[in-house]
Amino acid sequence: PTGGAHGEGIEICVGAVEAVKRVDAWLETTAAKKTAPPKTDDTKFERIPTRPKPPPAWLVQSYIVNPMLIDGRKFDIRAFALVTHDNRVFWYRDFIVRTCSEKFDMSALSNRTAHISNHCVQTTSDNFGAFEEGNEMFAKDLLRVLEKKGGAELFVSIETQMRKAVSRTVACAIDQMGGTTDYHAFQVLGFDFMPDEFGTVWLLEVNGSAAAAKRMTPAISRDVVELAVDRRYPPKK
Repeated sequence: PTGGAHGEGIEICVGAVEAVKRVDAWLETTAAKKTAPPKTDDTKFERIPTRPKPPPAWLVQSYIVNPMLIDGRKFDIRAFALVTHDNRVFWYRDFIVRTCSEKFDMSALSNRTAHISNHCVQTTSDNFGAFEEGNEMFAKDLLRVLEKKGGAELFVSIETQMRKAVSRTVACAIDQMGGTTDYHAFQVLGFDFMPDEFGTVWLLEVNGSAAAAKRMTPAISRDVVELAVDRRYPPKK
């Protein structure tokens, strides 16, 4: 479902009929939660909804049945890009490789921690953190792994494909991203990618408020201030 987070609502289905059944079941469960009596507390106020919230749209994607694997486990890549008020796009050189906790197995699609690499899904596995700290690797780690698969050229190819996808995606959406001459906005976007066994990179989604690894946050924050804020409002010396 669109507008969600933390991997909630992601379903892996075999065929359109099963997909529709899963969506209908999710909508029925959500509707039941909304009609449940409100919890009581010590306050005298009860919130009254001002307008009904429409159900989310659902995005259907073809499942990548031949993902590139690390030690038999699936992974995706969370990359970051900064879009400044003057529509310039900056690529952050480091990125997060988010690994699964179990071996990839197409015969066990119900095993979410083998198929959905979202961090919040992986924390539910008993094997979370058993192979990498926090199920996270970074650009230099992926380079080291890929050097064993096909040399540094494979890493360069994957990164180049991701950079091109970021550029083209932002170019398609830039006119709808807001901002005027009186409103100088910027945005840090999180792009989720998945390479397949042949090294072809697929864009999974773009996040408007993407979480970054704890070790990356200070450097990203400094760069955002320097590139997006200081260039528009130079600090006083």
